[in-house]
Amino acid sequence: ASMVIPSNDAFIANLNSRAYRIYNSSGDFLGPQTIVIYGEQVWDSGTEVNDPDGGAAFTTAGGTSVDENGVIAAHTGLDDFVGVFVDELGLELRKLGSLTMKNPAQNKGLEPDGCFYIQHESLVRGVNTLDFAIHPPPDLVVEVDNSNSSLNKLPIYVALRIPEIWRLQNGVLTIYQLNQTQSDYAETERSLTFPQLPIRELPQFIEQAKLIGQRATVRSLKQRVQQVLADLESA
Repeated sequence: ASMVIPSNDAFIANLNSRAYRIYNSSGDFLGPQTIVIYGEQVWDSGTEVNDPDGGAAFTTAGGTSVDENGVIAAHTGLDDFVGVFVDELGLELRKLGSLTMKNPAQNKGLEPDGCFYIQHESLVRGVNTLDFAIHPPPDLVVEVDNSNSSLNKLPIYVALRIPEIWRLQNGVLTIYQLNQTQSDYAETERSLTFPQLPIRELPQFIEQAKLIGQRATVRSLKQRVQQVLADLESA
C-alpha cells in the first residue's frame, strides 16, 4: 500500500501481492515500472475527514485534519450519482477521480475531488496519459469543501477551460459554469451537462446514504431521475 498525498488517510493498494513483478526468479531487479492509478481506485482509511489542505505531507505537527472515526472504504464522492444521471440519459462516462490537472502557462496544478468526461468521453476513451495540449479538459469537475474553500482554484480552472464545476459545501451544492468569454465562472441554477435533471437535490441524497446505505440511495436517486424524465416527456 502507498499513501496518497496531500491527505492523511487516502491510500492505494490491491489484494494481489504478485500484481506487479519487481524482481525476476533470480532475484534481479527488473527496473523502473509505471503503474497508472486513477482517483476512482483510491481507498479511504476512514481515520480523518477528507481535507487535502490539512494533510500531514504539507503541514507541521502531523497535519490539521479532523477525526472521522470511519472504516476503510472506497474513497467516496459523487461518482455513483453522476453514473445514475449518465445511465438514465443513455450517455457515456469516464471517471478520473482526483486527476492532477496542470496549467503549463501558470506553472500551477491542482487535484479536484472528482472529474468526469461525458460529452467528450469518446475523445479520451482508451487514453492512458492525458495531455491537455491535445485532449479536451474534463466536462465536469467536483469540489467538496469540508473546511477549506476551493474558490481560489477557479482561476486555474478558467485557464484549463473546465466548462462546469460542482462545489459541495455544508450541504449546499453550487453549480458554476464558464462564461461565454471563458474569462470567469458564474453561478447557475441548472447544470450544463445535465440541464433537465435535479442536480441541486444531490446533497439530500448524500445525507440519505448515511442512513440507508450508498446502493439503496443510488436506487432512490435512479427512481427520482426516472420520475423527472417521465414528467418532462408527458409535459
